[in-house]
Amino acid sequence: MTEPTSRQLISEWIHQEKYNHRGETKRKFYADLAHSKGVLKVAAADSKLNEETRKWVAGYQAAMGVPDEVLDLADKYKPNVEDGTVPYHSKSGLEHAKYGQSWIFYDAFCAASAGGELTPEKITAIYAIAKKMIIAEEKIKQVQELFEAEIELRKKRLRVLFPNGIYAAVKEVELEQ
Repeated sequence: MTEPTSRQLISEWIHQEKYNHRGETKRKFYADLAHSKGVLKVAAADSKLNEETRKWVAGYQAAMGVPDEVLDLADKYKPNVEDGTVPYHSKSGLEHAKYGQSWIFYDAFCAASAGGELTPEKITAIYAIAKKMIIAEEKIKQVQELFEAEIELRKKRLRVLFPNGIYAAVKEVELEQ
């Protein structure tokens, strides 16, 4: 048996940490690419997508263990030309759509936020995409509230763990070395 690579260890850890999922985490190539495109499409709901948002998606997908070829294809994806939400549309006929919808919208809120793009206009556009996909507004509202609660929890955690800020803590550690 071969030793797991760092990327495999990261992927297994993040699946356990974020989703309480143990075991096989390798998805099909198509599922990885569809998720990446779906997140980028929703994050670009207002036709705006900056590099920081793309970097968040690439970093997150790499941590989730997707192959390099998916990262390359997702990096080339043009959300204003191609509709990456198709596999998650309520009328797609695909069984996984009902599970993947909330996930792509949650990740899109995260990606747009990381890129500094989560404006009121973007949020309105995200809700409009959900409506086109025949997803209940209440469901997207729950996803948004979950995202916002997690942001607040992260801020609180950082205030408690690093009352003088993370950069002050890093500087203090560097000075001690």
